[in-house]
Amino acid sequence: MFRSLMVFYILMLLHITNSCEKESYSKFIGTWVSTDRADTLFFINNSIFNKSFSDGIKHIFEYSYCKDSIIIQYKGPNKILVMPSAHYYDLDNRKLTIDFTNGCYGFKREKETFLRL
Repeated sequence: MFRSLMVFYILMLLHITNSCEKESYSKFIGTWVSTDRADTLFFINNSIFNKSFSDGIKHIFEYSYCKDSIIIQYKGPNKILVMPSAHYYDLDNRKLTIDFTNGCYGFKREKETFLRL
């Protein structure tokens, strides 16, 4: 049963990723600071962003997006398998809100708002 759910989940994410229109990723690239200043995201290019954990190391995440969802997968130095997760986002000029309430490794389970520097 677990394997079937995992295969279904992976196929669903692949479908979402492949069915998206390829838009310009440049709208994400840059530095984004959370409104409570507790978190900073550094979108490096069209597929990678990083953020620091409490250990002071910048951890790497892969991302892609489609319409109103961003798909995030941890790829950092902690050698652990983390499945990609999809999250609704809203980007309004210099304000980015991402809904992490369904859980994402390295993030609090809440909607978080970031401002572009």
